[in-house]
Order: sequence, then C-alpha cells, then structure tokens
Amino acid sequence: MAVNQGVAVAHRRHAGITLDVQPGTRMLLSVNGSDNRHGTELVGLNPYEYLILKMPLVPGIRSRMLPGEPLTVRFMRQGTIIGFRTHVISQITKPGALVFVEYPDVLEQFELRTHKRLKCLIPAEAHSPLGVQRGAVVDLSAGGCKMCFEVKSSDPFRRIGAGDMFVLRANLFSGGDSTLSCICRNVEMDRATMIVGASFADLEAQDTKRLQEYIETVSSFL
Repeated sequence: MAVNQGVAVAHRRHAGITLDVQPGTRMLLSVNGSDNRHGTELVGLNPYEYLILKMPLVPGIRSRMLPGEPLTVRFMRQGTIIGFRTHVISQITKPGALVFVEYPDVLEQFELRTHKRLKCLIPAEAHSPLGVQRGAVVDLSAGGCKMCFEVKSSDPFRRIGAGDMFVLRANLFSGGDSTLSCICRNVEMDRATMIVGASFADLEAQDTKRLQEYIETVSSFL
C-alpha cells in the first residue's frame, strides 16, 4: 500500500499525448455557446483520428450536432477531471444514435484530490437498489474512495452511474464493519473489471476524524 498527498492545482495542458480512456467511460458533453452539460458515453475511438460517443438523450440535441460544431468533453479519471475541445465530424442513427468527434490535440486536467489517499485492498460490499455487489476498496481518503468489482454482463450493478447513491460496508476501523453513505462520481470499465470512484456523503465529523486517523495509522507502518 502507498500513500499520496493530493493537492488541488490549476489546470494543466498536455499536447500530443495518447488519450488514455476506455470504452464505456461516462462523459459530459457541452455544445458551443451553452452552459448545459449532457451525459454521454464513449463507445470507441480510433487514436489520433476520431472518438465515437453516444448521442445524449436530450430533445433537439441532434439538430445541434452538425459537422464542424464545437464541443467540450469532460470525464473523470483517477480523481482528475480531464477535458478537451473538439468538433463534430458526423452523426448516425442506426444501429444506434452516435456522434463522431475529432480526436483532441490538447488535453486539460484539474486535480480534485485534497485529502491524503491510501492505496489499499479492503474487502467491501456496495449496497444499492441494484442489489449487493462484493468487491474491494483499493483507494481510500477522508473524502471518498475507489472500489473495484469483478462483474458479469448480467449483474445489475453495472448500471450504476454518476450521481447514484449506495452504501459502503467494510471493516475500515477496528471493531467490525462500518457503513458509509456514498455518491458515485465516476465509473470505469475494463472488460469484467469495474472501478467506481465515490465520495462520502453526510459524514459526521467524528467519522471523518476516524478515517483520517485510520489512514495516518496504517500509513505509518508502510
């Protein structure tokens, strides 16, 4: 296990690098001249040529997705917001409503981490209206965590998305299992492996303190 001290920093720009993102990654898309951000999902990409995104389920959006239309796309990766500007290449309606956009030349990122983070492997369960999914906490801070699950195509938990609530149950402190309310912030899929980033919701001050003390105690032995 390892500990990282995350510090919020101004956005950084990276040119000429490979876009490290997997199909199934949830993204936010905004059309030029609009402050509205619409949910979408990466279907696939051809490096340095184009990305394929699901058409957002927003009335009238297709009429704005015309060739050459400027777009801004953002997504979360390991506690960092990644964003880029692009343009629409084309769109199709069959076999599904998809939009093709230009591969970005420049990426911008903004670090969100403000808490010390602990790399770990703690057996855990996620309880939600979709059922109970067993997995492990692989990254922990006083503000949230990252969980890893091995999922089947038929597992309902695969449908969890940004903004959904669930309850984390894990032995985070001595004395038995703890339960913490969580809000899903991002989901990454790599074949049968599902990574869910979450923030803790409505934590009492004493729980935040216990988490900080736990992380400090464990890290002191590393």
